[in-house]
Amino acid sequence: MFLLRSLTILIAISTVISIDVLVPISTTRPDSTFYPNIVHPRQPQRLKLSQKRPLHTNKFYTNPLLGPGSNPIITHPFVLFMNLESPYGISISCTEQLSFGPHIDSTRVKYFINVILKNIQVSATEFSTQKFEIIDVDDPGFSLTLKMYQENSQSSIIMPIVRGMAYVTFEYNSATPKISTTHAILSVNGQTSGRLTGKRFEIVLNNQQTWILYTLNGDITLEFRENQLFGTQSITNVLRLTKKQSDSYANSLLDTHVSVYPIGCQLKADVTDSKGAYTFIWERKGDLTKTLLHYTLAHHRQVMSSNSATGTPIQSQSSSKGPMIGYIGNVWIMIENSLSTMGFLAPRSPAPEYEDYIVAQLKKDITNGVNLAISDY
Repeated sequence: MFLLRSLTILIAISTVISIDVLVPISTTRPDSTFYPNIVHPRQPQRLKLSQKRPLHTNKFYTNPLLGPGSNPIITHPFVLFMNLESPYGISISCTEQLSFGPHIDSTRVKYFINVILKNIQVSATEFSTQKFEIIDVDDPGFSLTLKMYQENSQSSIIMPIVRGMAYVTFEYNSATPKISTTHAILSVNGQTSGRLTGKRFEIVLNNQQTWILYTLNGDITLEFRENQLFGTQSITNVLRLTKKQSDSYANSLLDTHVSVYPIGCQLKADVTDSKGAYTFIWERKGDLTKTLLHYTLAHHRQVMSSNSATGTPIQSQSSSKGPMIGYIGNVWIMIENSLSTMGFLAPRSPAPEYEDYIVAQLKKDITNGVNLAISDY
């Protein structure tokens, strides 16, 4: 009886297997007869990865690699885009100004348009043209690292751009800051002009927004004139920008967690029976004694483990995916407790009397091909 019970327990344990769903199905090259090697007609531009490797398509970081690179980089909540005209650098939009289409009923509209404005523009006085390149991307497609530079100069700005980042980060290298906006700057730390020195600057705009500019490696001096902020000298420092919150406690959290910033993310995912877990391991830089503050979307919060990250009153509106809430945590663990156990293949074979009919229909589908002329293919 004891032996039988032990055997039953062993069988039960052995059937509980955790599966890493990110392991490749195969790493061998597919049969070229069926899958010929074709060079994509639109090759990436301005790509300067230190190690050559495959690059994902249809990712948020694709826009700066195509054409002139000026289409938006949607990070949620910020929308970034490269300035092809002076001031050469990057523009930041974080607006809650939406334009709505026709109403379907009292609660729904057919569409909405997120109005993209150049709320804040960041550049360097050394930049006389727009030069930038992508120097890194992470494998899950969460981040890219962008470098703006001036030819024949040591001046550059490196930007680790990560989806959900709570601040926009600028690593200045021998470059002089230049901060501008399409709005009017009403005051900076209460001043309406002149020089300001410090590590934290509140920039009040005439569009009801206030932005906070932080420096991580010591004071800088800015001169406020002509509706712009100019550094008084070139710096090697990390600057971070975010939009001020309406809640005072939320702003104190922004001050507390500004010194650590994300540069990428490692993704893990495994499934055990009907339970699955995603793990985001945030790659960080700066003061690693601090915990990362990062924005979540609704589907993250629904399954977030309370043991991995905690919510805050920090909020923002994403560009297209609804409200975002800041969470504090270096690792996010998200648990799905009721996954389907349905496999990839059908649970049973088709009835024998239908096999010939199914094969005939499949041959017909292959012969007819795919209608490539339709607009939404």
